[in-house]
Amino acid sequence: MSNVLSRVHDRVEWVDVAKGIAIMLVVLYHSVLLLQQMGVENDALYQASMALQVLRMPLFFTAAGIFAGSVVRRPWGRLWSSRLSLLVWTFLLWSVLRFTYFMVVPMEARPQETSLLVLLTAPILPRSGLWFLHSLVAFFVVAKILEGRVAPRWQVACAAALSLATFSLPFLSLGWRGIGVYFVFFLAGMHGKAWLLNMMRRPHPLVFVGAVAGVAVLAFMMRAFEWTGVAVLELPIRVSAVVAGFVVARWVAELPVVSPVLQYLGRNTLPIYVAHVILVAAFGTLITTAMPSVGDALGGETIVVVAVLAVLGALALHQLYRVPVLRCAYEPPAWFSRSQPVALPVPAGEATDPVRFPVTPRLG
Repeated sequence: MSNVLSRVHDRVEWVDVAKGIAIMLVVLYHSVLLLQQMGVENDALYQASMALQVLRMPLFFTAAGIFAGSVVRRPWGRLWSSRLSLLVWTFLLWSVLRFTYFMVVPMEARPQETSLLVLLTAPILPRSGLWFLHSLVAFFVVAKILEGRVAPRWQVACAAALSLATFSLPFLSLGWRGIGVYFVFFLAGMHGKAWLLNMMRRPHPLVFVGAVAGVAVLAFMMRAFEWTGVAVLELPIRVSAVVAGFVVARWVAELPVVSPVLQYLGRNTLPIYVAHVILVAAFGTLITTAMPSVGDALGGETIVVVAVLAVLGALALHQLYRVPVLRCAYEPPAWFSRSQPVALPVPAGEATDPVRFPVTPRLG
């Protein structure tokens, strides 16, 4: 086991690849939805995106939990200044930026984006795609409260029970439903870190085959017997999908061209996550209205083009941190985090932190 924990470089690669895969699937999902609302449809992409809902966020939150342990063990003050302040700040700021964009360029099919009530209640009742940040705040806070008070196995067991219960409560808001469903994956990643790293050191092909078979069998049962939404099946199908996703990420990490790209995306998930919906909407509107001939030529492939442009655009926007007045878009000001922007060494085990920006040294 010590050999596994000492191979920081190896584990960074596959975890970053997993996050890169997850963020690409998230961008594609929102591209499918928004472009469909603009009249651009691709049934194959839609079906694939809907099927991959069992993988996207579970993979994301499990990867987020893998290196959350050292963060949770920090004192409350440092936990706030190094982690929570960033999540809270970006959630609040980008909620306003998203509201502002859709006020200027409204979408008839998305009236909630321009609802002042939705904006004002977002910290309590998140209903936009930014709920991921809201959930991470809740996960870190609850994990900190539970630290040393409840045994890890009971934390995961109770979170699994909460997940099963949440699947039966469709009336919950998008954000609170996400908290209920995905907390178990965050805790599993955090407390199962050593086991996951060991399993992924040299994953046996049968692990992948078994995980994929589990997803296929459960999906068939849910479809054939109309058991979609049955809680007792929803959780295990996602667990199987995460195992399969991690094995794929571990294998892809060995590829010379694809791996570096996905690692880079995996290390920059937050700037992509906060900006991509605005960019998908902007590029989609541009192509479907100002450049209809391009949209007609591309057809359903417009969705993929927009998704790629959104990722590239988000990464380009992130470079605005070089302009001091714009740095606040990706980094909380000192008065908010109550800490000075002093460069601190980043422990090796935190190198794959899902919310670490290369230009935010105090996150270390």
